[in-house]
Amino acid sequence: DDQLGFVPRKFSWAIGAKAMIFRIGDFIFGGDAKYFSTVQKPDFYVLEDGIPAFVTTRFHLTYREIQAALGAAYHFGNLIPYAGATYLDAKLIPDPKIGGLDIPALEIDHEFDARSAKNRTQWGLYWGLTLLAANKVSLNIESRHFDQRDVNVSGQVRF
Repeated sequence: DDQLGFVPRKFSWAIGAKAMIFRIGDFIFGGDAKYFSTVQKPDFYVLEDGIPAFVTTRFHLTYREIQAALGAAYHFGNLIPYAGATYLDAKLIPDPKIGGLDIPALEIDHEFDARSAKNRTQWGLYWGLTLLAANKVSLNIESRHFDQRDVNVSGQVRF
């Protein structure tokens, strides 16, 4: 069944670090590591055909993610192309494993079994390009593959 959960925004936190490991001329080698965590309590799910199913029991989902990357870049004037390998360990853990739903449209209460979920592919690749302007403005485009399907475009203006 296709389901969409609605969760009020809750607190999340993260910690991480980036480091240039070494530099040889215009070649730069570095890495980063990050940890992210949040606990979310869904209010209701939308089932097939748009039918709402309200959570009636104490049920929450803990999401934890560890990411790491190693890569290389080449400083080529105002352009910095880069590429590397990534590691991702993401887990979604329900607590408790059994929850209750009220489905008013069908006039039923339903007990559901929730299972933990983990990302299928832990290793991936990324590549990107950073454009610099006068050391005050940068534009970055990055794409991640295999462990994630992600394209990110970001910019920065420094004063």
